[in-house]
Amino acid sequence: MAWPGWATTWSLTRAGTAGYADLITDARDIPAFGLVVPIASPADGVRSKRAANRPRDQRMLPVLRELFASRFDE
Repeated sequence: MAWPGWATTWSLTRAGTAGYADLITDARDIPAFGLVVPIASPADGVRSKRAANRPRDQRMLPVLRELFASRFDE
């Protein structure tokens, strides 16, 4: 049974990237549940959202820009 929206949400290659090899270069290792999990950098996340250009990404980009700006202004 597929959950609604998953078919369009999950992809092996993120928009605006060359896939895993591209994303892993700036990934950050985050401990979770006894494992260390590589997570794409925030900049790569923004790059992917810009390239995907979906309505939900367009709504999120100004929020992400504001978060990054306030983080670096401190």
